Amino acid sequence: MVISLVATLLVAHAAPTADAVITSAMKQAAKGDKGIVVIFHASWCGWCHRLDDVLNQPKVKASLDKKFVITHLDGGEQADKKDLENAGWATYADKWEANNQGWPFMVFLNSKGKKVGDSRVGEKKQNFGFPTEPAEYDFLKAGMKAANPKFTDKEFGPLLDALKAAKPKQ
Repeated sequence: MVISLVATLLVAHAAPTADAVITSAMKQAAKGDKGIVVIFHASWCGWCHRLDDVLNQPKVKASLDKKFVITHLDGGEQADKKDLENAGWATYADKWEANNQGWPFMVFLNSKGKKVGDSRVGEKKQNFGFPTEPAEYDFLKAGMKAANPKFTDKEFGPLLDALKAAKPKQ
């Protein structure tokens, strides 16, 4: 009886599956004709938290929410945090070539869920993770515009300003 109750509580508090996360994002995107940004991340990833802080700033969030569904797939957790992972995340990491790229890794999907880009930039296709350089900002904007062609430079402005302000000082 006690084991059954504990198992029920664990299931009730488990992270949603990766399929459920992506299906939900696609449904939301279809309703609002929005692009989708999937961010692979983990609880231990400092750059992931920095990116989330930027994306959750009120001006940035207000601008992006009009044109995008931004969602996360948690994976690559340490043994004591495996319950945070979205079961099946690795299938999407394989499908979208996110493996061995480092976190955060962004995938850009159109409103129908088709991959139109990711955060690998340059000849060597290396993940920029948290963008800090002009070429990375441009690449991020291009990926977002591919996901939602109605996304304007003006709408990108709050995100760009916040990313520049969050860039580590050297």
